[in-house]
Amino acid sequence: YLYSVGADGKIVINNVKIKNHIEKVLYSSCNSIFIQISISNNILISSEVNGTISLWDLNKTISKHEFINGNYLGFSKAISNFKNTDCIDAFISKVNYDFRISFPYKLISRHKEVVRSVSFCPWNDKIFSSAGIDKYLRIWDSKTTMLLKEIKFNTPLYTLNWNTYREEILLTLG
Repeated sequence: YLYSVGADGKIVINNVKIKNHIEKVLYSSCNSIFIQISISNNILISSEVNGTISLWDLNKTISKHEFINGNYLGFSKAISNFKNTDCIDAFISKVNYDFRISFPYKLISRHKEVVRSVSFCPWNDKIFSSAGIDKYLRIWDSKTTMLLKEIKFNTPLYTLNWNTYREEILLTLG
């Protein structure tokens, strides 16, 4: 799969092995998503330039035709929070085959500035972390979105990577 992120707040999941390659389109409530995603157990995390973290259930989608016909299947609340419906209509009209559409099931707005990095823990997929320009490293429970730990640094955080062999996180500081 190839994941692309647009300045219009959309993540496109492409299956590069098939002709009609767009498989799913995820719409954010923000106009711009920072290019950082992490996936575990069909949960995708994205970070947005306004400091919001979005959680997406890749199993919970609706077809393009269901969306056009108003069959939102549990997405009514997410769609009511969505501010840029013009970009959905414009994109849908350009693609002449069916694909799946989704909206985030949870938004976390704890960071006050850009979240530069998000990542699932490799040895516990119910935990993910976020690092941002606001100088905070935060560790979250992905099921409840409860904040488990936060550490403030003296400088902005740019990237984070979990060590796959030991319980450590590698950070790049600014």
